[in-house]
Amino acid sequence: MTDDVTHNGNTASATINAAWTHDPDPLIAARAAELLVRFPATRPRLSRLMGIPEAEGHEMARASANLSLGHLTPGEPAIDNRLTALLAARARGVRLTAAVALALRLGDRLPDAALRRLAEARDHAEEINATAFPIPRNRPLPGFAASALYRIGLSP
Repeated sequence: MTDDVTHNGNTASATINAAWTHDPDPLIAARAAELLVRFPATRPRLSRLMGIPEAEGHEMARASANLSLGHLTPGEPAIDNRLTALLAARARGVRLTAAVALALRLGDRLPDAALRRLAEARDHAEEINATAFPIPRNRPLPGFAASALYRIGLSP
């Protein structure tokens, strides 16, 4: 009985978090996208993370979703394609987190455009810290880029 209650409670929590990814408050939506990585990667949850728009007002949630997608379902072409498309997004933070997520997912096989975004973050860290929107994670955007470069064998 306890396992059923725990499972149903986790499912309910994941469903609520998924709904919050489209909250009008950017911080709530970004936190919800961050928390979804802690639940099983079901098709509806992945679709919710991939469906967060990169349009103005949603950039923070989109960037947070990118980082979450970097840790979910390796070898899923739809995720890799979505992240690759986001390398051309208008917001620098969205482009950068898409590159970081691709480095996590693909290692040194990431697209050249992703590598350019990571190198840009390394070379312009102060400017990015001063101008990019914050995301509710444990480090600034250039810190994620430095970790991704290290992960693929390039010194930051």
